[in-house]
Amino acid sequence: MWTFDGKGYVDGEDDLAWRIADKLGDSWQKRHRDEILAFARDVSPAIWERPPSDRLAVANGLLDISAPSPQLSSPDPAFRSPLRLGAAYEPDAECPLIDRFLLRPSGSALAR
Repeated sequence: MWTFDGKGYVDGEDDLAWRIADKLGDSWQKRHRDEILAFARDVSPAIWERPPSDRLAVANGLLDISAPSPQLSSPDPAFRSPLRLGAAYEPDAECPLIDRFLLRPSGSALAR
């Protein structure tokens, strides 16, 4: 079962099981936990097997890469993918190594 943690979807069954035990306290029984987890699995939205190819979940939101200039938006539970890059999108970031690589004449990047 997947749950939205505010940034993206994560495996949330263990967390939910602990919350159930905490809420039920002394009334906790295994069958209560099992019934609640089964219900939660049944009503939880399905995760996409193949996320859309025009958006990427990144550490700081959703990146729309379909336009010439990528656009960052807030995380959205409607984007049902458990895949998320650990890197944040920073449009003004610079990397001298990549810049040097891109400025090399074609083919010379392989000759070293």
